Amino acid sequence: MRKFLMIALLVTSAATAPVCLAAEPGASAAEMAEKLANPTNAVASMTGNFDFTEYEGNIPGADDQRGWSFLFQPSLPFPQANGKNILFRPAIPVLFKQPVFDGGEWNDEFELGDIAFDLAYGGTNPETGVLLLGGL
Repeated sequence: MRKFLMIALLVTSAATAPVCLAAEPGASAAEMAEKLANPTNAVASMTGNFDFTEYEGNIPGADDQRGWSFLFQPSLPFPQANGKNILFRPAIPVLFKQPVFDGGEWNDEFELGDIAFDLAYGGTNPETGVLLLGGL
């Protein structure tokens, strides 16, 4: 069984495109929060999650193992002329301490995890408010 503790870190910046409402003068914190909650808006964000995991199990020493990792995931939107966006979202995991049982002993070296990359296209319908996003 694994126990998790997650601490989220969010750093944001407005995209430089003129269609980005966050770049307008006088945008409030509530307006920015609403735009960040919608993944199809033209607002770039850089998020990160610190994860702490405690392990339990039948393998000798499993109950004494703990892991620390950080997931860095920026979201980079590119506004299109039709009001939709092309979004790029890489996910880069940094494993500070990730215990792995290897033939009788535990190894927990610092390393990078498998880097994932999302590519999506979509937007919000202004009439219905329906969010539609598709990608790889």
